[in-house]
Amino acid sequence: MERNRFIRMISGCLVGVMAAVLSLVVASCERRPLEEGYRTALIPVSIIWSDAGLDPDNDPNKDVYSASVWLFSKDGSPVFGSKSYREYKLTNPRGGEIEVPVGKYSVLIFNNTTGDYSSNVGFRGTDKYDTFEYYALPNTRSRYSRSEGESLILEPDILAAWHLDTFEVTSGMITRTRTRGNVRADDAVRSLLEVRPQLLTPRVWVLAHVQNLSAATSASAALLGMGSSVFLSSEATAPPAGTFVFSLNNRKLEAPDNLHGTVEARFNSFGPLSSVAGAQYGLKMSFTLQKAYNGSTTYPTPPADPYTFDVTGQINRVEAQLQINLEIGVAAGEEVDLPSQGSAGGFGVGVSDWGEAINVPIN
Repeated sequence: MERNRFIRMISGCLVGVMAAVLSLVVASCERRPLEEGYRTALIPVSIIWSDAGLDPDNDPNKDVYSASVWLFSKDGSPVFGSKSYREYKLTNPRGGEIEVPVGKYSVLIFNNTTGDYSSNVGFRGTDKYDTFEYYALPNTRSRYSRSEGESLILEPDILAAWHLDTFEVTSGMITRTRTRGNVRADDAVRSLLEVRPQLLTPRVWVLAHVQNLSAATSASAALLGMGSSVFLSSEATAPPAGTFVFSLNNRKLEAPDNLHGTVEARFNSFGPLSSVAGAQYGLKMSFTLQKAYNGSTTYPTPPADPYTFDVTGQINRVEAQLQINLEIGVAAGEEVDLPSQGSAGGFGVGVSDWGEAINVPIN
């Protein structure tokens, strides 16, 4: 009996000791700050693309089927392993969550990822916020000669971007974002919610009114003086000026004679050279005729210059960022008048493809 009493006493002591130890462990856990268990805050990101004219739900060209968030350490410290910057890829273009260490950052957000863009363009200076640049690659396949100081460039893909100079993640934000508390009421955490990227590659629409258009089988043009790159953090375009060569299509002849009409083109650009005061912009245009005129099917007949127009005033009047409209052949002195060669020669109204582009000398 004495032996049983001893065992019960020892068992009671063990239970008491275990309870005391457990209570200490629980108390320790309760007092331990959450940020000691996590090194990053969970930052929500949401993106509204409508200001740039983009819609992830109606995106046949895949202009916005994903999104990129780039963070750059403000003091240049290697907070992301050995680097001072990091790219977060969001498969949902409307947003998601990113894990960010404590620190101060600059932020860039844009459509898709750098690897999703075509071979017409590239990104450089991506290790720093201020030098992150989107640029057009040179057009080395074109037969066109370029103006002095300009470079022939390819058409850029659509780019819409948003930037924030300073975004700070504190240790307290780790606790608030990891506990799923009242995060949306926290202004610091909300900094990347409902951001609105702006279009940095405005669309250009060229509409040319042409007399005796039925005499032509194709047309080509060049827009001179526009930007060839853009910095995402400042939205500024910078030299060198770019020359973009393009075909004019979608011919529409006017009833009832079907002799005169219009041709047009639409393409992406980097917009005007915002960093160059007094920048000038021009448009050159040339046609291929059905029949030779003065010994050539190219009109104006070489060595005469192509039709040349100063479009500086039209570009400088542009207020909307999404599209630049250039209308040619309407104002006095801007007439485009081809030599009459009779009927449309088999081309119907609304022909959309005139075949291969012709050479437009750009001198």
